[in-house]
Amino acid sequence: MLCSPEELLQKNQAVSTSWRRYRVEPSFDSFVELAVSINSFTEFLIDKGITALHHASHQLEQVALALFSKEVGHPLPQAALDDLNERVGALARMTHAHASATAGLIEHRQDTHPASPASVRIGQTWLIAQNRADWAGLEAQLGYFGMAAGFIT
Repeated sequence: MLCSPEELLQKNQAVSTSWRRYRVEPSFDSFVELAVSINSFTEFLIDKGITALHHASHQLEQVALALFSKEVGHPLPQAALDDLNERVGALARMTHAHASATAGLIEHRQDTHPASPASVRIGQTWLIAQNRADWAGLEAQLGYFGMAAGFIT
């Protein structure tokens, strides 16, 4: 699935915001909120197929989950805070770099391929049928995915 640079940055902003909240109010509840926001971002990246960012987010998630331990209190020890701060910052930098690169590719594509109904289609599927009307539902569903249906009768 595709994702706009704005949507990607917005999703990453939720992680940064929850991290700032934890830094201001280092409680177990705010740490749970942080872990949930990291998990949500990781799942979003999986859904969108953004592999490089997914790996970094997943590693951050694993570090956060490891801090759900009886031995670890809140606020977290300084070493854990520093590590999380570096990881959250690195993920934000990677996300911004990815969003910038994606925005540049989108701009380049729009400059070289002006939008037209033909360029919006990502593929064509051929259906062999005696009556095209019998397949109108499938044709409409293919359209939702940017695909055109051609018919051979």
